[in-house]
Amino acid sequence: MAKKNTALIRDLGLIHKEIDHLYEAILVRKPEHFSYRDVINAVFAASLFSVLIFNQLLFNAALGLSTSQVLLIVVATSIMLTLEIYFMSYVRVPQKSRRPFGQFWAKRFFTIYGVTLAITILLIHLYNLDAIAGSTANALRLAVATSFPSSIAAGATALARKL
Repeated sequence: MAKKNTALIRDLGLIHKEIDHLYEAILVRKPEHFSYRDVINAVFAASLFSVLIFNQLLFNAALGLSTSQVLLIVVATSIMLTLEIYFMSYVRVPQKSRRPFGQFWAKRFFTIYGVTLAITILLIHLYNLDAIAGSTANALRLAVATSFPSSIAAGATALARKL
């Protein structure tokens, strides 16, 4: 009888471990590691959104931006991307003491914003908008103005896969 109880207790322990494993796999949604797939998703989202957002109104508005407005757009973009990264991914990190937010944030933020700016600048050059803008400063104004919504879309695409 004692051997039977010991075997039963051992089996219950194994079942408990399996239930914990299934709970972790199904219900606890830990963020995955940021990968090349996320970068590719960000490239496609930034490309698509940048192409869709180019229009005469944005072009004219971007050319009229002051330096302080350009900086404000960069700050607003940084805040929005940071909020996306935090609320779409970091809140699900189980051991936050082992994965500080700064490390978690840095590679995602700089990758997404860098990819978005690079794609936007490339598209501005491909469509010859830099020549139409008249100066490099105006082309950069257009890039920053376009990168705000494009980076939000690219960030959401790269991070939403983890939801």
